[in-house]
Amino acid sequence: DYYRPGKDINRDLARAPAAGALGLSARVELDPATSVARLVFTAPSGAALPANAEFKFLHATRAGFDRRVVFAPTPAGQYQAGVPALAPGHWHLELSTPEWRLVGSLSVPIDTRANLKPALNTSVPAR
Repeated sequence: DYYRPGKDINRDLARAPAAGALGLSARVELDPATSVARLVFTAPSGAALPANAEFKFLHATRAGFDRRVVFAPTPAGQYQAGVPALAPGHWHLELSTPEWRLVGSLSVPIDTRANLKPALNTSVPAR
């Protein structure tokens, strides 16, 4: 039965334009020394930001290395989460809520920050 998975895929694809319509983008900054990641949203004034946001680190070639973390807001207006050490290589990044999704990429250990934007295509794997 392919109907139900097809509906789930369509619902997932609809989240990218929703992020664009809301004017959302974000920046993630990793601190390998402390294993902490910080997330800063860019959103129009008055936009409702999530209480928590699921973040996926998806290794480009090794699904077994994928990591999920949940960012929680800090009193300073940023979001923060502990992040386990990431294996060297290229990583796809996905920040999502049930309503929207932002994507980006990162090369470990070269990059320690990445910009996240609404997806323009479906090249980021959904895992």
